[in-house]
Parts: sequence; structure tokens; C-alpha cells
Amino acid sequence: MHVSCHALAGLAALSCLLLATADAVAQQRPELQMLLYASLDGTVQPEIGAGVEVTGGEGLEYVEGHAGQAARFGEADFVEYRNLPAIDPQSGTIELWVTPHFLNRDLADHYYLRFESEDGRSWLDLNFSTAACGPRVEIGVGGETFQARADFRSYEERPNHLAVTWDTIDPDIARLRLYVDGVIAAYADFEPIAPPTLLRIGRKSAEEATNANADLDEVYVYNRALTEMQVWALHESAEGPEGRVVTIRQMVAQDDAVRTERLRILREQRRVAM
Repeated sequence: MHVSCHALAGLAALSCLLLATADAVAQQRPELQMLLYASLDGTVQPEIGAGVEVTGGEGLEYVEGHAGQAARFGEADFVEYRNLPAIDPQSGTIELWVTPHFLNRDLADHYYLRFESEDGRSWLDLNFSTAACGPRVEIGVGGETFQARADFRSYEERPNHLAVTWDTIDPDIARLRLYVDGVIAAYADFEPIAPPTLLRIGRKSAEEATNANADLDEVYVYNRALTEMQVWALHESAEGPEGRVVTIRQMVAQDDAVRTERLRILREQRRVAM
């Protein structure tokens, strides 16, 4: 079979691009860290997140949750976390458990949490959308809105595990992704927001009564985007925050080792081809 010089040159260029991209990913992806953890188990104070300032939540009722207790967010309830640890707008993961007290055909949106930049002009929302009859993640930046919706994937009166990952670095997990009960439900292209300084739980804003009407439980924020199998492991895990990080770090290390070996093979194949 005849292969033209142009085709070989194109393959070589593609190989170089893949290697360069993979090397860049390896260099930029930090060790997995849990930046913020709020169990909402009888208190709104975070267990992990040194220096975070907390306001609101004085009238919350605490009920049985997925793990221990959960906070019941009604009409006027919300909590704000300020002075957040440095959350990378290029790559990260959020997870929490939500028990909705409304049907998936409800006629009002319900806001679970919102990250905002200091000027309030860019944000990331996780909410229930009447248009989707299910959970939706939205990013707003520069006057544009990017969203991923999980149609009819809200299950009332039982805990729903919701996870959001975002990444602009790694082509294997790039995009804004929404998971429901450990399984990817929607994804979308997006533009990164400015580094968020505020996390609000239970309402869209302090002024707007777009309340959660749900029990919220076990809010986690991680410093890098996780893969589909790693998110599934979060859903299946019954461990507390310390054991959770250890387990996922082990998975990350194993996955990174597989990637390193694939890169070695690709480099060797490229060397032989050349």
C-alpha cells in the first residue's frame, strides 16, 4: 500500500500534538485535594476549608440524610461561604447529595448551590430546571451561558447524588459534565469563570426566593476534574472525607500510571515509524 509523504507528515504532526497535549496535562494536573467539605450534619460550618467565613443557616432544620444528618432548605433558608480556598476555574469537581421535596414536573426552578466571582459577573449554578424536569448545571461568563441538563433525572423524596466536573486541560475529560447517581447525564462546552470567591447553598441569591426545597447533604469540592469511573467511585463510597480522598487518590494514581505507559508506547511507536 502506497502512503504519501504528505500523509506520513500529517500522522507525525498528529502524533507530536497528542504527545505534547498529554505531556501538558501531566504537568498541569495537581495531586487530588479536597478544598472544601461541609457535611451539613447538624451544622453549616465546613469540616475542611480553613479560613472560610460562613453566614446564614440559623433557622435550618436537620433531618436524617444520606450520611448522618442533612440540612432541610425551605423557603427562606440559605448559607453563604466566603473567602473560599483557591478553586481552579480550569478544572474541578463538586459533589453533593440532594433529596428534592417536589415532583420532577414542578413549575419552579430550585437552586441547590452557586459559585460566584467577586464581582458577581461570572458564576456556576447547580439547580433543578423546570425546562429539563431535572438537574442542570450552568456557567455564566462574559454575557454567555453554557448549560448541561439531565432531563427527567430528578427523583423526589430520596437522596440523589449529583456531581459536576469541568476541565479545559485534559482532552479525555474536557467539557462541563453533569452526573446523576454516579452516571454521566449531560455535558457541554464552556468557558471558565473567574476564580469564585463565594459559594451559596439553598438559593440563587440572598434577595431572590428561588429556594432549594430540598435536603442538602455532604457538599464536597475538589481541585481537579475526575473521570467517569472516579465519579462512580464517589457515588459508591460510604467513607468519610479522609478515606474518600485516599481511595480516589489511589484510582487517580493508577489511571495516571496507565496513561504514562500508553505515552511510552506511543513514543516508541513514533520513534520506530520515524
